[in-house]
Amino acid sequence: MRARGVSQQISLATARRFLAIRHLLAPPRALPATPESVLAVVDRLGSLQFDPLEVAGRNHDLVLQARIAGYRRALTDELLYGRRLLFEAYNKALNLLPTRELPYYRITWQDGASGRAGRLVREQSELADKLLAAITAEGPKCSSDFERGAAIDWWWGPTSAARAVLDALSVCGRLSLARRDGNRRFYDLTERVFPADILETRIPEREQLRHKVLSRYRGHGLLGAGGNSELWPGTGTAANRAELRRELLDRGEIVPVTVEGIRGERYVIGDELPLLAQAAREIAAQAGAEVDAEAGAPDAGSAPGCSFIAPLDPLLWDRGVLVPLYGFDYRWEVYTPAAKRRWGYYVLPILFGDRLVGRIEPRVDRTVGLVRLLSLSWETGFDPIAAPGFVPAFAAALNAYLAFGAGEALLPPQDAAHRALFAEVASAVPVRRAADTTRPRAEAPRRTATGRPAATTWIGRSAARYQPDAAPLPIRRRANIVPLRSDQEENQMAAIRRATVSWTGDLASGSGRVDATTSGAFKALPVTWASRTEEADGRTSPEELLASAHASCFSMAFSSELAKAGFKPESLDVTAEVVFDQVDGKWTVISSKLSVRGLVPDIDEEKFRAVAAGAKDGCPISRALQGNVALSVEATLE
Repeated sequence: MRARGVSQQISLATARRFLAIRHLLAPPRALPATPESVLAVVDRLGSLQFDPLEVAGRNHDLVLQARIAGYRRALTDELLYGRRLLFEAYNKALNLLPTRELPYYRITWQDGASGRAGRLVREQSELADKLLAAITAEGPKCSSDFERGAAIDWWWGPTSAARAVLDALSVCGRLSLARRDGNRRFYDLTERVFPADILETRIPEREQLRHKVLSRYRGHGLLGAGGNSELWPGTGTAANRAELRRELLDRGEIVPVTVEGIRGERYVIGDELPLLAQAAREIAAQAGAEVDAEAGAPDAGSAPGCSFIAPLDPLLWDRGVLVPLYGFDYRWEVYTPAAKRRWGYYVLPILFGDRLVGRIEPRVDRTVGLVRLLSLSWETGFDPIAAPGFVPAFAAALNAYLAFGAGEALLPPQDAAHRALFAEVASAVPVRRAADTTRPRAEAPRRTATGRPAATTWIGRSAARYQPDAAPLPIRRRANIVPLRSDQEENQMAAIRRATVSWTGDLASGSGRVDATTSGAFKALPVTWASRTEEADGRTSPEELLASAHASCFSMAFSSELAKAGFKPESLDVTAEVVFDQVDGKWTVISSKLSVRGLVPDIDEEKFRAVAAGAKDGCPISRALQGNVALSVEATLE
């Protein structure tokens, strides 16, 4: 054991620089696009939080995209489902973890077996045995490979017995994830997924708990003793954590520091003290202090980089410290009602150097090769054009995100506040006008081998210097948050339609009747929870009604856009497929996929698809869903 010393005192500027360095964000995207780079990030951060919601990209992919140049999701999928060097398990939440550390997380399986999951397996022993026997004999399976059976009230709500028991067997460690196909999970026997020597290794329970506490300090890099409750699931009571933290201090695995202006001690990983010293040297050099040349501090004049930070990035784990450390207030508002959101549905903080300077809300539209920016805002006191080095750094971040999202052009927010900035970046980033959003992918601006278009001349502007080590910027409230809107609203007369539902009973066993109150077109359509999550069995569901609304709305919008383009459709057959699944334990409408087959004289396939893409974006139901549900269209000309 090592003797505990007095807490080292560091400045806010040093703390910010240290976090940027240890999070592999100074500079961003400095690692090559290899599986080894993914493993390097996981080794540094300990774990990456997995969230299946794919609005701007899955969370762990966004974390890696900010650190790895040219990152693509196949790199991580191969490590998870091919080489098995990473695995999914519950730590802070559902996380991607190094397989070599699996023995330290067996306690999660133990807790599952002794808790609700284990009780369900025992209550449904006959079904559990049936599922295990089928997987043993035939290999990996998902819930849809089995009969749905009666609904069971499970963690995220009533679901099929097979799905709930498969999940429970996984939580208990008897099954493990073999692969994912979208949001479908295929399970196999745990002993066929992981090496025998890993499974045979046993770690004392207290060491496992201590490792789990350490994993939170590894993730963030500068946590305190407390913080929000989301930081500490599975680590015991506050008193138990205090004991385990003292053991980590005695072992030198974490080291106490105090940060100016922030109450209480913070803790740095012991092995990362050299990075803390590097941060202090860089801040001193930046301030003009003399630095020993042998210390190897980078040139203080080097340009800072820019990156877009995932909502569940470990850098943001301790939301409470963002205000005193960065002067930045942030909340992931996916589950916040739209009317109560301050910034947007899926907003990414913008890191410039070691400062959080703004927020960006991108959406990927692969049908036309676009990345749309629904909103963009800056912290009070930060001028994106005046800040030296920001425009090229922002352009590099945009290009990296375009490549990540397989986009060929960027559609910026359509308000005047951002026109000057995008006029600056347009020479380095392929920017498309709103009027050109239906152009097919083949017409996107030519790109060079670096991912930027051929023209790379910058338009310079003289301005006051932005100081990355200055005092935290004031917290902004609401300004410059401009959602993407249609350029024109053709119909000024409101059409109001009403439907009513009569519901009786509880969620699992109750039922409802849906009436089209305004038109009387249908009456007493039966609806149940099972018809939403299991087999329809002659009953409708909100998602089926949403699909019918989206399909009919799109068909009207498409026929209108075709007519405007000079084509008269003879027939359009439209299908909408709405996906309803649980995300982070909450049932969510994830996507609506439109498929259209059309008979339209005198039009070619390319034009047909381009007009379909425009209609998909412009139809009123799409606009109602936009920002909350992933939208796509597949168009086939007959």
